[in-house]
Amino acid sequence: MTKLGTGAADMGTGGLAALLQARAQSPVPVKAVLSIYTLQPDAIFTTEDSGISTLKDVAGKNIATATFSSSNVVWPLVLKANGIDPAKVDVLKADPGALAPMLAAGKVAGTINWVTVAPAFVKTLSETGKKLKVIAWSDYGFDGYGLSLFASEKILSERPETVKKFVRAYMKATLMAIADSSAAAAAVKAMVPEIDVDVARAIFRLGPADGQRYQQEGRRRRLREGASRQNLEVDRRSAKHTARQARSRNRRRSFVRAQLTTRALRPRARR
Repeated sequence: MTKLGTGAADMGTGGLAALLQARAQSPVPVKAVLSIYTLQPDAIFTTEDSGISTLKDVAGKNIATATFSSSNVVWPLVLKANGIDPAKVDVLKADPGALAPMLAAGKVAGTINWVTVAPAFVKTLSETGKKLKVIAWSDYGFDGYGLSLFASEKILSERPETVKKFVRAYMKATLMAIADSSAAAAAVKAMVPEIDVDVARAIFRLGPADGQRYQQEGRRRRLREGASRQNLEVDRRSAKHTARQARSRNRRRSFVRAQLTTRALRPRARR
């Protein structure tokens, strides 16, 4: 956001919540031009034996999050909307790469992540005999767009055709990555050597149904634990909304697969 706002870069990606917050605080010369995720990917990652089954269970627990994450902007709002005092949750900020090992080692009860990185957590947790549990915020009223493509107002005004071409190229590259997950994973591995190619391939192979599966699991879990009728109604509306999105043309661009494609395209952003 800073690079786009200062003119150091023309285009980039980020969580829409971060852009909205920035524009609310000051006239940041940046606009969103493409929605990459049509379902909020934010979630709590925990383990089956953590004692966390619903969002309310995070009270009194220590939760780790990346130091710089758009999820941090809305985290306290999601808690308050669900009757949870943010002060009762011990939040620890850490390097993104340390979150999975911290959860696997039991140093924290949960982490704040996007569902796009679930395959990496599954592998890390399996090494310690633990199983990943995902609590999607979209099950608790957090609806809207997530990862988006941004452009500075400068390039929008001076080179609008360039922006249009980049958006078309971005969309085409995303569809190509979805069509050939092995080639996409290999491309990411070539640019980021520390990436596990099998995990990258697994991420690209996931589809829109996985986002719905997270929601369905959340609804079943809350039904078992006696969720209120009001919360269940919110869940039903969310499920219908998600189903409509899954049938739309934009929904074919899986929010899970787009994560790695975004990383692969970032070094090629025009300056």
